[in-house]
Amino acid sequence: MLQALSPHLVRAVGLSRHLGALEGKRQLSDALLDAAARPVIVVEPDGRIVQANHAAWRILDAADGLMVRRDRLTAARPGDTSAVRRRIKAAAECDLI
Repeated sequence: MLQALSPHLVRAVGLSRHLGALEGKRQLSDALLDAAARPVIVVEPDGRIVQANHAAWRILDAADGLMVRRDRLTAARPGDTSAVRRRIKAAAECDLI
């Protein structure tokens, strides 16, 4: 039975190491992003916030221009939200690579 489980255990250990390395990289990128003085918000094409640094959260928490509603970036004034969504969609459609 141990012989049958051995390949799975080896794979599990390898995956655990890989996930640990990825977590370390994510923590580093979070720290670098938060160290930036300028606000940075990373969003999906539908406006869902993936990541934002401390400077961005200060703006979003003030809710005087941009804000978060249901995990999505929106305008503080409901009539402006469609314009924000159009700009996000246009930016997502840009081929940067």
